[in-house]
Parts: sequence; C-alpha cells; structure tokens
Amino acid sequence: MMKLLLRFAVDDDWIKHNPTAGIKLLKVGKWRAWTDEECQQFAATWAPGTMERRAYALAVYTGQRLTDLVGMARAHRKGGAIRVVQSKTGAELWIAEHRELAAELGRGAAEHLSLLTTTQGKAFDPVYFGAWFADAIAAAKLPDDCVLHGLRKTAARRLAEAGCTAHEIMAVTGHSTLAMVADYTQAADLKKRASPAILKLEKNVG
Repeated sequence: MMKLLLRFAVDDDWIKHNPTAGIKLLKVGKWRAWTDEECQQFAATWAPGTMERRAYALAVYTGQRLTDLVGMARAHRKGGAIRVVQSKTGAELWIAEHRELAAELGRGAAEHLSLLTTTQGKAFDPVYFGAWFADAIAAAKLPDDCVLHGLRKTAARRLAEAGCTAHEIMAVTGHSTLAMVADYTQAADLKKRASPAILKLEKNVG
C-alpha cells in the first residue's frame, strides 16, 4: 500500500523519487487445513467441557471466521441450527448443529449469553480470543502453521470429503464464489479422484 501511495505521489509531482521502488513484496502463504491427526491431537489435549474444546467445535463444525465465532450467542440457536450474519460479507446463514457440536454446547454453565466466554464469564474480544486460541494450539503441541483460520478450511475439506456439493459447502461457510470454495477443497477433490483413477488404470492395464 505504501508503494502505491508513493508511486501516486511521484506521478502527481508531489515527490521526485519513490523510496520504496526497489523493495520486494514479502511472500505470503495460505493458511492450510488441519489434518485429521492434528484435530485428534487438539481434542486429546482439551477435554469435552473445556472452553478450548467448545471453541474448537464451533470452528470446525461451522467453518466460520474468528469474528463470527466470538459473536455467537445462545439466542442464535434455534431449531437445531445456529444463525450467523457474517461480519465480513453480511451473509445470513443457518448452520445445522453437528451432533458433536450440539453435545459440546450442552456442557458447562448455561447462564452466559455468549457461547464463548472468558474465565470471568465475559464475551471474548476478537483480538484476545485469537491470542487465547493460539495458546491452546501451542499447548496441544501442534505445528506453528496450525492456526484458527485453518479450521475453516478443515470444515470445508470435511464437507467435500463427505460428498457435499460446492453450493452445499457455500451454504455452511458463506463463501460467495465457487472459486473460493474450490481453493478450500482442492486437496479433498484430488484425494476423492485418486482412487477411481488408479482403479481405471488397473482395469485398463490388467
């Protein structure tokens, strides 16, 4: 952004030279989905009934972003589903509660309005929640590239592996384009196609 602003300043003769012209942009990677083994390791570290386990269940069974997770409240649960209005897109979703998520939400105190609360019983601030969950990941001794947003990809991957269509996945994750869903589920699609491909090869070669 600074390079763009300074280039604009040069074009309009506000400055003579752009001091950022020779600076290369940093390479930014993509967050990856957690493996099933990593999910099992986190679950083994944080027992059912802990707030860490509840946060994990909400993330992996709804596929929502951090800001939408901390905004979930008991009033949003109706008829076996959770209503989410995504803060980034404004999309309204009704996500059916997976049985594991419903069981986790049934544990613990029920007097709090928010589904995720601090040890003081208050709703999480998004920034604090991100740091708090990062500590939970570290305590589970997971790799550094296991991050909260990766569980959004995990949710999409699992839906794809279960045979859900792209539009069905979009109804859960709230993605607005098929291309975005394809990016999240590419690994699952490749895995799904691999076995039939080898079977066809075996039949053809003998």
